[in-house]
Amino acid sequence: MIYDQLGRTGLQVSAIGIGAGGPSRLGLANGHSCDTVLKLIRFGIDRGVNVIDSAASYGTEDLVGAAIKGSRAKLMLSTKAALGPYFWSWDGSRTASKLSARLGEETGFVSSGQAMEKRVHASLRRLNTDYIDILHLHTVTPSQYTSALERALPALVRLKESGKVRWIGITEAFPRDTTHQMLTRAAVEGVFDCMMIGLNCLNQSGARTGRRSFQHGPPRIIDREADGGINPDGANGLRAEVPRKPATPP
Repeated sequence: MIYDQLGRTGLQVSAIGIGAGGPSRLGLANGHSCDTVLKLIRFGIDRGVNVIDSAASYGTEDLVGAAIKGSRAKLMLSTKAALGPYFWSWDGSRTASKLSARLGEETGFVSSGQAMEKRVHASLRRLNTDYIDILHLHTVTPSQYTSALERALPALVRLKESGKVRWIGITEAFPRDTTHQMLTRAAVEGVFDCMMIGLNCLNQSGARTGRRSFQHGPPRIIDREADGGINPDGANGLRAEVPRKPATPP
């Protein structure tokens, strides 16, 4: 396995990671059992994968939490919080999270900092962990970006100061922002520690956005095969953008 530092986080990450979303959702969408999902995640961990990415809208955080029991210390957990409306007792379910994200994307709405903190605490419970290595603002559109900085980011900074979040990231709403307008701005401003860029076989423009971002500071990019890309059953192609050289496992 290849390992290297992920941008300014200082985290030593494997070049190949486990993505718990995508069309397959670790195989759940294709009829595979929860037991199979647990075995898949542990199979990757046993072979040196130390990056696992999930989100409330994937409905897989609880399975990730169960799979990493006994291995948490050597892993880099990445998850995401939607910016859209908060649905109280319903919030955090896969359906509510997807609906919240969609409403936020379509209207430009961004929830309060208090709602964001509640979402992060719920993810901590589902992941069965005391801290999240990277917490991303999920599917942020250009129209949401300024409000996300003003309303959501301060809450994440407080969580970072408390030790519940180690690093703060941001992901784009790739189907709505295929030219990466939001991330281009985020790269220049340098507020976030890492970013997720939509990249697939039909749209390679994310590679150019990634290269441009390097001009404004240390590499802080995670590439993912976004919806419509090549997607092997059971993983959504998450990989860290790191130099191709061997390194000692962390």
